[in-house]
Amino acid sequence: MKNKENHIYFLFPVVATVYLLLFSGTTSPLFYTEGMDSAVFKTMGLALLQGKTPYLDIFDHKGPLLYFINAFAQWMIPGRSGLLLLQTIGMSIALCFWYKTARLFCSQRWSLFSVAFALFILCAFFQEGNLTEEWMLYGISIPWYLAAKYFVKYSDDEHPLLYGFVYGLCFGYSFFIRPNDAVAYMGGIMTGVAIWLLYKKRYKNLVYNILCFFAGFVMVGLPIVIFYAHRNALGDMYYGFIEHNRLYSGGIKALLTSLYKKQKFGHFPYVAALWLLVWNTEHRRILTYLIPVGILVAILTGARFYAHYFICSSLLLLLFAVMLTLQKKQSMSLMALCLIIATHGPYIKETVRKTVSIPKQLVRYVAKGQKADSYLKDFYDEADRVIDMVPADEQNNIWNYNVAWEGYPTFSVFWHHGIVQSNLITYRPMGWIDPELFKRDNIQEKKPKWVLSQSYAYFRQDSIEAEFLRLYYDTIAQADTTKYDLTLLRRKQ
Repeated sequence: MKNKENHIYFLFPVVATVYLLLFSGTTSPLFYTEGMDSAVFKTMGLALLQGKTPYLDIFDHKGPLLYFINAFAQWMIPGRSGLLLLQTIGMSIALCFWYKTARLFCSQRWSLFSVAFALFILCAFFQEGNLTEEWMLYGISIPWYLAAKYFVKYSDDEHPLLYGFVYGLCFGYSFFIRPNDAVAYMGGIMTGVAIWLLYKKRYKNLVYNILCFFAGFVMVGLPIVIFYAHRNALGDMYYGFIEHNRLYSGGIKALLTSLYKKQKFGHFPYVAALWLLVWNTEHRRILTYLIPVGILVAILTGARFYAHYFICSSLLLLLFAVMLTLQKKQSMSLMALCLIIATHGPYIKETVRKTVSIPKQLVRYVAKGQKADSYLKDFYDEADRVIDMVPADEQNNIWNYNVAWEGYPTFSVFWHHGIVQSNLITYRPMGWIDPELFKRDNIQEKKPKWVLSQSYAYFRQDSIEAEFLRLYYDTIAQADTTKYDLTLLRRKQ
């Protein structure tokens, strides 16, 4: 029976591969789209490979480890295939630990059902792949299993120091991708462990686990700190993914205010349903970490709302499905299930839409060789034609002015062509969050030779800069075969 169960683990790489081919549009060969956030992360990785320093030479506000991942993937295999390979490895590992977590509570059959349920709902949150929450999910899944294993099987014993070290490694991995989610999920687990050890008066074990946790965290963070210190950019790194994110989220006040917003309201009955289910099982000790995780996730998910913020919540959905299989009180199970359906109705609807439409597109691709978003091919071909008007040795010196602000396909024309913009800001609203960025990225001071812009955008936005372009630049070429038109400008001699 043990050998038979071990064979299940060979299934997960297959599931991960098929899942990513269908749903990770920005890395799958079945799609043309390069995405929006994903295009930025791929660009930041490419910039690293070209010797640039994220935050200092080119700006985005996610954690530096995300850019190193994108750089490593493109170093292995140029283009998007390297990312797909790393995603497949990460998701295979995550699915293995999802299954192992479920097996702590229920049978092999119900464990597979629970994994399938969580993966099914994940479809609604998985917005084209290569996003911060996706990469974090792979790291969070491991400590999630270890914490559940400890509270289910060994809570009367001391907490293993190896677990504390792994928590630290995974927290460091997650923190240097997106700090707030790392604190929400990993911070919740560590809070639960600390509360339990204090309750059991295992003070010495707690101290040793804290030390092991910091050792794991330092092992991840120290190389990153050394890298930025070597490039005299520690301050830029801190500002980029800590301070700017605080401004982006609106600070603690905005995070707390967001609890009253519609998207946060749905979180409470959902988490309450999970807590209620757990309380009515013999495994109620895991509430020690589920309660702080639920509270921190509610507070720290973000003041802004995007569906992909809830990718990591698939772990909570996994546990919900597991606990539902254990319930013997039908009324309790029915009430919890109704809460899930009520709060996740739109997501379930979106999941059904995706799972129905995307396989149809796959059949079309196999039958006709037609990619799902084939309308983008003409646009990318036309954009490449415009960029090729710039001499090859000058293409990495093109200034990005408003490209990507309206119409997300334009966001990826630089990366799609294999080049990195010459200016700092990748996404202009970042400058609206903190105008200091515009002062560092002043087109009138830098006077770039080449400017790529969306023609209908630069005459409406930032009128002083628009006037500067009209006076000192000539239009060289335009791509307007789609509504996502582009204009190439050259500085007058």
